[in-house]
Amino acid sequence: MNYNDIKSRLQRTFTSLDERFDENVDQHINIDPWENGKGESWTFGSSDSESLLNKVMIILHNLASLKDNLKNSLKKNGFSPHIVEEEIKNSIHLQVLIDIVNQDKHGSPLRNPRSNKCPYISNLNQGLRLGDKREGFEGAVMFIDGLILDEKDNTIFTLDQLVETCYEKWLNLSNKYDC
Repeated sequence: MNYNDIKSRLQRTFTSLDERFDENVDQHINIDPWENGKGESWTFGSSDSESLLNKVMIILHNLASLKDNLKNSLKKNGFSPHIVEEEIKNSIHLQVLIDIVNQDKHGSPLRNPRSNKCPYISNLNQGLRLGDKREGFEGAVMFIDGLILDEKDNTIFTLDQLVETCYEKWLNLSNKYDC
């Protein structure tokens, strides 16, 4: 395995983004009979916050680790690795991503936060969604979503917006400099 192959790294990261989706809806159906025996309640998804958070953190760590891969690739192609830092400096999404991952690695508060928002993940849930944004997919899918909040509990953006925007920014940077 070539750990310096940025295209492979981007593809693996893109694949991990799909971990938010699960097309096997049947395994996520919860049926609870009513106590009076006159019906049942159907719910979809999981409320196991630890497993949902683990899936999300794997995605976020994969996205954040592209930072150093891109720096190495830029340097190898004759460009300044500082281009990556400028991209982060100009993107609240990348700043929040780096802060969340660094808080997960080092604890909070961070000595050198990027966003100055003390971001955290909240309201993680998994639910049924009819259709999704993946090209060519139609039908029901289980989807992990949540909110990214600041230290004052204000919504910064959704988890989906964070993930999609950060991936798009890294991909655009990679394409722009032919990494």
